[in-house]
This record gives sequence, structure tokens and C-alpha cells, in this order.
Amino acid sequence: MAIVLAMGVASGPIGASDCKECAHFPVPRAEAEFDVLMEVPRGFASGGKPSLEQVLANLMPYGILDLEITGRATHDEISTLKNYYFGSVCRILDVDPTRLNAQFNCGAGCVEARRDMIRRNLTAWSEVANAFRAAVGVRLVGAWGAPEIYRVNDVIKFGKQTVVAKPSPVMGFIPGGVFAPQPGLAAALSERGINLDQVENLLMTMNEAGAIAARYRPTGALEVILIGVADNLSGILFLREGESPPKAKAEHENGSRYVLIEKLAENAYFFETR
Repeated sequence: MAIVLAMGVASGPIGASDCKECAHFPVPRAEAEFDVLMEVPRGFASGGKPSLEQVLANLMPYGILDLEITGRATHDEISTLKNYYFGSVCRILDVDPTRLNAQFNCGAGCVEARRDMIRRNLTAWSEVANAFRAAVGVRLVGAWGAPEIYRVNDVIKFGKQTVVAKPSPVMGFIPGGVFAPQPGLAAALSERGINLDQVENLLMTMNEAGAIAARYRPTGALEVILIGVADNLSGILFLREGESPPKAKAEHENGSRYVLIEKLAENAYFFETR
């Protein structure tokens, strides 16, 4: 329902004027596109007040309500925009952001539980990595609602509908408030050199491991995500042969920084960012 609603909503923009703390929009060149972007959470809200669990699920990395910034932007700009967007979404959906944040930032015990979950099931997570590498043409999968709702690169499957998320022209926002309907999932993937059977096999391995997203980093490393919200991530990083792991406080391209890197196996590292 969220995609259908987001595609059809045309109410007034929400931008800098919606921020009670900000005298000016934090990244001025992004303001006009940010206003269009707000159509997505407004469309989600038009279906009725969602539960905290529904909002959290759709804010997961590369979910319908998550924000990816693919255009030219500094690390600080990405961090600022993602957190500003997170606050705006919470206002639109009437959700307390501290309650959402607490689902991730819930203390040392939560970090240990996430790490132990991956360590105990390392074989399953390695199978995700193998299936991802075998899926030719796939660079990113958001499997937060698989098998009914998921994203492969810029293609989104929503039940029987398939759409392509169009990035905004300047900031490269995805979602950018614009979705192009497609005649079918297999055809949309095929146009991009992607095989549906390989995608379905990948989704199956992700579901078995408990992964909600996977993507190639700019370095070539493969990142498989267990959970995330805004610019916070937790998961496992599979490095290429000979590649060094990122250091603590190193920048992550989603606007966060690495706060924990722990070796689980050769070329496999548990990580968290904030």
C-alpha cells in the first residue's frame, strides 16, 4: 500500500518550514528535492496511522521509507540530510523518534546479541554472500519485506506491482518521490541484465540468515546488514582477498562512521556504525 499511496499523493510540500529547530534548510541546494521526497512518507501516512513496528520495518536500510543519497554530497551533508529526513518522517507519521532510535541503540547487550547472532549463524551469512556474488548485475538488495516487498538496485517489487525508483536530479535521492510503473518484475530485471531466479535464491538465503539488506561498498567489499535505522547499521562485512578492514571512526558512505569492527573469520568482520 505504501508505494501506491506515495505515487499518488499531491499535498503541499514539507521542508525547512517543518523544522521547528532550523532557521534555514541545512543543505540549501537539496531543499526543493527534499520537498518532493516528502511525498513518500506523506503517502505512507495517508493509509492510516502506522504502528511503531511498521514504521521501523519500512525505515530499514533500502526500505520504502529509507533515504539513499546517490548524488554528489559530502559526508557531513549526507549525515545531516539523513538525520533531518529521519526527524521529518517521524513528524509526518506521528512517531516518537527516540522510540525508533531505541530499537537500535539499546545498549551493549544489544550489540553483543547482534554480534552473537551473526557469529552463531556465520555459515548462513556466508551463503548470503555467495548468493549475492552469484546474482549477476545485482549491486544492492533491500529485503525488508521479502518475498512480497523488496528492492533490487532501482527496481522495487510491491506485491504484484513493479516500479523503478527514479533518483532526484541533483542529490540523487532514492526514493525521490518519483516511481515509474513497470510491466513486470522479470522484464524490469532482465533489462538490467539480472536473472529473477538468482534474485529469488538470494532472497531465500537472506531470509534464512535474517539479513534485511546487502550491497557492494565502493571499495568492492560486500556489506550484509542485520538491522539499521537512519545512518546506524549493524551487520557483517565480507572483504575482498587482501583488502584491509575499515578502522574505527572511518567514514561510511551513508553518513555514519564505524564504531565497531570485529573479525569473525578470514575476510569476514562484524561491524556497527553510528
